[in-house]
Order: sequence, then structure tokens, then C-alpha cells
Amino acid sequence: MKKSTKNEEIILDATLEFAVECATFQARLDNGHRLVAFAAPKKTLQELGLQLGDRVRLALSPYDMSKAVILEDPPQEI
Repeated sequence: MKKSTKNEEIILDATLEFAVECATFQARLDNGHRLVAFAAPKKTLQELGLQLGDRVRLALSPYDMSKAVILEDPPQEI
């Protein structure tokens, strides 16, 4: 069986609620779903400028919706 090389991810907006550990947060999606959000690899919190209550854009795997990576660009306000 051939392994898929396609990198699938779901991009959603969320709010940071709690700081769990270093560069790890509990985030809440707009529909109320809570998940663990990790800061982007090789980025510090100062570089991302993250604080509790901030709106962030997350990349989730379609296979595990309980963990996400915080992307660099913030969500656009409409």
C-alpha cells in the first residue's frame, strides 16, 4: 500500500483560554469545542506575541481533532 504524501489540515479560528505549559495552551473554537494548541515549531511566545484571550488561527489534523498547531498569521476581522 502506498503512503499518502498529501499534507491535509483543517484551518480554524479559536480563542486561547488557559496556558498549560511552555508554549502550550487550551483553546476554544467558536462552536465550543476545546483542544490543546501548541505554538508553531521554532517560534517563541515573544515572536508570536500570544496572550490569553487572543484570537488565533489553528491548523488541525483531520485524524486527531484534539490537538492543533498555532499558525503565525492571526485571523482577519470582518
